[in-house]
Amino acid sequence: MKQAEIKRLFVLEFYGTMAAYKAARKNDYCKVQLEWSCFIDGLCRDGVISQAQYNSATF
Repeated sequence: MKQAEIKRLFVLEFYGTMAAYKAARKNDYCKVQLEWSCFIDGLCRDGVISQAQYNSATF
């Protein structure tokens, strides 16, 4: 899974649209970062992404 795919999946699962994601990030950046961290952690634990992808995943 490429980094762009990971980001797209995160936005769709948590916010539905990029506009909603951007609004949430503007309103509470720390909350969005925590959600991102938990999301990529889950992907790594489930074997969807590798440890190297997890280590380099930023949003």
